Amino acid sequence: MVELQCASQAGHDTNGRFHFTLIGQHYPDYLILEVSHLYRWQDVLPALRGSDQLVMRTISAQGEVIVGSVDLIHATQFPDKLLFVSYPKNSQTRSLRKTPRMQIEVRGQLTLEGEKQPMTNGLLHDMAAHGFGFDCEGVLPCFEGQLLGKNAQLTIQLSDDEHETRAVRIKSVEEAGPKQWRIGLESVMNDDDRVDLMHRLLMNSIPVLQLKSSGRSEGSNSDKALQE
Repeated sequence: MVELQCASQAGHDTNGRFHFTLIGQHYPDYLILEVSHLYRWQDVLPALRGSDQLVMRTISAQGEVIVGSVDLIHATQFPDKLLFVSYPKNSQTRSLRKTPRMQIEVRGQLTLEGEKQPMTNGLLHDMAAHGFGFDCEGVLPCFEGQLLGKNAQLTIQLSDDEHETRAVRIKSVEEAGPKQWRIGLESVMNDDDRVDLMHRLLMNSIPVLQLKSSGRSEGSNSDKALQE
Protein backbone atom coordinates (compact mmCIF):
# COMPACT_ATOMS: atom_id res chain seq x y z
CA MET A 1 0.00 0.00 0.00
CA VAL A 2 1.17 3.53 -0.84
CA GLU A 3 -0.18 6.79 0.59
CA LEU A 4 0.05 9.96 -1.50
CA GLN A 5 -0.42 13.22 0.36
CA CYS A 6 -1.22 16.39 -1.58
CA ALA A 7 0.80 19.16 0.03
CA SER A 8 1.76 22.78 -0.51
CA GLN A 9 5.30 24.02 -0.99
CA ALA A 10 5.37 24.73 2.75
CA GLY A 11 4.56 21.09 3.45
CA HIS A 12 0.94 21.64 4.54
CA ASP A 13 -1.72 19.09 3.65
CA THR A 14 -3.98 20.72 1.04
CA ASN A 15 -6.31 18.41 -0.86
CA GLY A 16 -6.12 15.32 1.29
CA ARG A 17 -4.57 11.87 1.15
CA PHE A 18 -5.17 8.88 -1.09
CA HIS A 19 -4.23 5.23 -0.69
CA PHE A 20 -3.15 3.21 -3.72
CA THR A 21 -1.72 -0.24 -4.38
CA LEU A 22 1.83 -0.55 -5.70
CA ILE A 23 1.63 -3.13 -8.52
CA GLY A 24 4.84 -2.57 -10.49
CA GLN A 25 7.96 -0.55 -11.13
CA HIS A 26 10.54 0.26 -13.75
CA TYR A 27 13.70 1.18 -11.88
CA PRO A 28 14.81 3.94 -11.77
CA ASP A 29 12.12 5.62 -13.88
CA TYR A 30 8.72 5.10 -12.31
CA LEU A 31 6.39 3.25 -9.96
CA ILE A 32 2.98 1.95 -11.06
CA LEU A 33 0.09 2.52 -8.67
CA GLU A 34 -3.38 1.02 -9.05
CA VAL A 35 -6.32 3.27 -8.16
CA SER A 36 -9.08 1.48 -6.28
CA HIS A 37 -12.57 1.51 -7.81
CA LEU A 38 -13.67 3.03 -4.51
CA TYR A 39 -12.16 6.33 -5.64
CA ARG A 40 -13.77 8.46 -8.31
CA TRP A 41 -11.33 9.25 -11.12
CA GLN A 42 -12.59 12.84 -11.33
CA ASP A 43 -11.75 13.34 -7.64
CA VAL A 44 -8.28 11.83 -7.73
CA LEU A 45 -6.76 13.48 -10.81
CA PRO A 46 -7.63 17.13 -10.06
CA ALA A 47 -6.29 16.78 -6.53
CA LEU A 48 -3.02 15.23 -7.67
CA ARG A 49 -2.54 17.62 -10.56
CA GLY A 50 -3.37 20.69 -8.47
CA SER A 51 -0.96 19.84 -5.68
CA ASP A 52 2.30 21.77 -5.32
CA GLN A 53 3.97 18.66 -3.95
CA LEU A 54 3.12 14.97 -3.69
CA VAL A 55 4.51 13.19 -0.63
CA MET A 56 4.63 9.41 -0.77
CA ARG A 57 4.63 7.14 2.28
CA THR A 58 4.83 3.38 2.33
CA ILE A 59 5.93 0.62 4.69
CA SER A 60 8.48 -1.88 3.45
CA ALA A 61 8.34 -5.60 4.13
CA GLN A 62 11.10 -5.02 6.68
CA GLY A 63 8.87 -2.68 8.68
CA GLU A 64 10.59 0.52 7.56
CA VAL A 65 8.70 3.69 6.68
CA ILE A 66 9.82 5.22 3.38
CA VAL A 67 8.91 8.89 2.82
CA GLY A 68 9.77 11.06 -0.17
CA SER A 69 8.37 13.44 -2.77
CA VAL A 70 7.24 12.14 -6.17
CA ASP A 71 6.04 13.55 -9.49
CA LEU A 72 2.99 12.41 -11.39
CA ILE A 73 4.32 11.26 -14.75
CA HIS A 74 1.32 9.68 -16.43
CA ALA A 75 -2.15 8.36 -15.67
CA THR A 76 -4.47 6.08 -17.60
CA GLN A 77 -8.08 5.10 -16.98
CA PHE A 78 -8.55 2.19 -19.38
CA PRO A 79 -8.48 -0.75 -19.07
CA ASP A 80 -7.36 -0.09 -15.47
CA LYS A 81 -6.98 3.10 -13.51
CA LEU A 82 -3.22 3.42 -13.10
CA LEU A 83 -0.86 6.16 -11.94
CA PHE A 84 2.77 6.34 -12.96
CA VAL A 85 4.86 8.32 -10.47
CA SER A 86 8.58 8.95 -10.22
CA TYR A 87 10.76 7.17 -7.71
CA PRO A 88 10.76 9.13 -4.42
CA LYS A 89 13.15 12.07 -4.31
CA ASN A 90 14.87 13.18 -1.11
CA SER A 91 13.55 9.98 0.40
CA GLN A 92 14.10 9.02 4.01
CA THR A 93 13.94 5.52 5.42
CA ARG A 94 13.46 4.98 9.11
CA SER A 95 12.74 2.05 11.33
CA LEU A 96 9.08 2.11 12.26
CA ARG A 97 9.93 2.24 15.96
CA LYS A 98 11.66 5.62 15.43
CA THR A 99 9.12 7.27 13.18
CA PRO A 100 6.73 10.08 14.08
CA ARG A 101 3.05 9.38 14.54
CA MET A 102 1.00 8.36 11.51
CA GLN A 103 -2.42 9.97 11.15
CA ILE A 104 -5.45 7.68 11.28
CA GLU A 105 -9.19 8.06 11.94
CA VAL A 106 -10.62 4.95 13.57
CA ARG A 107 -13.36 4.75 16.19
CA GLY A 108 -12.48 3.28 19.55
CA GLN A 109 -13.67 2.72 23.09
CA LEU A 110 -11.61 2.93 26.27
CA THR A 111 -12.45 0.86 29.36
CA LEU A 112 -10.43 1.06 32.58
CA GLU A 113 -9.11 -2.23 33.94
CA GLY A 114 -11.58 -3.84 36.32
CA GLU A 115 -14.52 -1.77 35.06
CA LYS A 116 -17.46 -3.20 33.14
CA GLN A 117 -18.65 0.00 31.53
CA PRO A 118 -16.45 1.94 29.09
CA MET A 119 -14.94 5.15 30.34
CA THR A 120 -15.40 6.90 27.02
CA ASN A 121 -15.93 6.51 23.28
CA GLY A 122 -13.69 8.36 20.91
CA LEU A 123 -11.45 8.40 17.89
CA LEU A 124 -7.97 7.00 17.40
CA HIS A 125 -6.25 10.02 15.93
CA ASP A 126 -2.76 8.68 15.31
CA MET A 127 -0.46 5.72 15.85
CA ALA A 128 3.22 5.61 16.76
CA ALA A 129 5.72 2.89 17.52
CA HIS A 130 4.56 2.40 21.09
CA GLY A 131 0.93 3.44 21.13
CA PHE A 132 -1.91 5.67 20.05
CA GLY A 133 -3.38 9.14 20.36
CA PHE A 134 -7.02 8.88 21.44
CA ASP A 135 -9.44 11.84 21.17
CA CYS A 136 -12.67 11.90 23.15
CA GLU A 137 -15.32 14.20 24.60
CA GLY A 138 -17.21 14.25 27.87
CA VAL A 139 -16.57 14.24 31.60
CA LEU A 140 -13.73 12.08 32.86
CA PRO A 141 -14.44 9.79 35.85
CA CYS A 142 -11.71 11.51 37.89
CA PHE A 143 -9.07 14.22 37.64
CA GLU A 144 -6.88 13.67 34.61
CA GLY A 145 -3.79 13.25 36.79
CA GLN A 146 -5.42 10.30 38.51
CA LEU A 147 -5.71 8.45 35.22
CA LEU A 148 -1.98 8.47 34.51
CA GLY A 149 -0.44 5.02 34.66
CA LYS A 150 -3.78 3.20 34.77
CA ASN A 151 -4.23 0.07 32.69
CA ALA A 152 -7.15 -0.09 30.29
CA GLN A 153 -8.61 -1.96 27.37
CA LEU A 154 -8.83 -0.26 23.99
CA THR A 155 -11.53 -1.60 21.68
CA ILE A 156 -10.73 -0.68 18.08
CA GLN A 157 -13.73 -0.57 15.74
CA LEU A 158 -12.15 -1.54 12.42
CA SER A 159 -15.53 -1.74 10.69
CA ASP A 160 -19.19 -2.29 11.53
CA ASP A 161 -18.53 -6.02 11.74
CA GLU A 162 -14.95 -6.18 12.97
CA HIS A 163 -13.29 -4.99 16.14
CA GLU A 164 -10.38 -6.00 18.33
CA THR A 165 -9.30 -5.29 21.89
CA ARG A 166 -5.79 -4.37 23.02
CA ALA A 167 -4.30 -3.84 26.45
CA VAL A 168 -3.02 -0.28 26.89
CA ARG A 169 -1.65 1.99 29.59
CA ILE A 170 -2.65 5.63 29.95
CA LYS A 171 0.51 7.67 29.48
CA SER A 172 -0.85 11.21 29.17
CA VAL A 173 -4.10 13.16 29.38
CA GLU A 174 -4.32 16.63 27.81
CA GLU A 175 -7.28 18.99 27.64
CA ALA A 176 -7.89 19.90 23.98
CA GLY A 177 -10.95 22.08 24.65
CA PRO A 178 -14.06 22.27 26.83
CA LYS A 179 -14.72 18.64 27.81
CA GLN A 180 -12.41 17.54 25.01
CA TRP A 181 -9.43 15.32 25.76
CA ARG A 182 -6.46 13.80 23.99
CA ILE A 183 -5.25 10.68 25.76
CA GLY A 184 -1.89 9.08 25.04
CA LEU A 185 -2.02 5.29 25.18
CA GLU A 186 0.96 2.94 25.41
CA SER A 187 0.72 -0.51 23.87
CA VAL A 188 3.25 -3.34 23.68
CA MET A 189 3.60 -4.66 20.10
CA ASN A 190 6.28 -6.56 18.25
CA ASP A 191 7.43 -5.26 14.86
CA ASP A 192 5.30 -7.63 12.75
CA ASP A 193 2.18 -6.90 14.80
CA ARG A 194 2.81 -3.17 14.58
CA VAL A 195 3.23 -3.14 10.80
CA ASP A 196 0.15 -5.33 10.29
CA LEU A 197 -2.00 -3.18 12.58
CA MET A 198 -0.86 0.04 10.93
CA HIS A 199 -1.85 -1.29 7.51
CA ARG A 200 -5.28 -2.33 8.78
CA LEU A 201 -5.88 0.96 10.58
CA LEU A 202 -5.00 2.96 7.48
CA MET A 203 -7.26 0.85 5.26
CA ASN A 204 -10.10 1.01 7.81
CA SER A 205 -9.88 4.71 8.58
CA ILE A 206 -13.21 6.53 8.48
CA PRO A 207 -12.62 8.26 5.10
CA VAL A 208 -11.87 4.90 3.45
CA LEU A 209 -14.90 3.23 5.07
CA GLN A 210 -17.11 6.07 3.86
CA LEU A 211 -15.90 5.44 0.34
CA LYS A 212 -16.66 1.73 0.68
CA SER A 213 -20.18 2.32 1.96
CA SER A 214 -21.15 5.15 -0.37
CA GLY A 215 -21.75 2.84 -3.30
CA ARG A 216 -21.57 5.78 -5.64
CA SER A 217 -20.68 5.06 -9.23
CA GLU A 218 -17.85 6.71 -11.01
CA GLY A 219 -20.21 8.16 -13.58
CA SER A 220 -19.28 9.06 -17.12
CA ASN A 221 -15.80 10.35 -17.63
CA SER A 222 -14.25 11.67 -20.77
CA ASP A 223 -10.67 11.73 -19.45
CA LYS A 224 -8.97 8.56 -20.64
CA ALA A 225 -5.37 9.52 -20.11
CA LEU A 226 -3.27 12.19 -18.53
CA GLN A 227 -0.04 13.11 -20.22
CA GLU A 228 2.89 14.72 -18.48
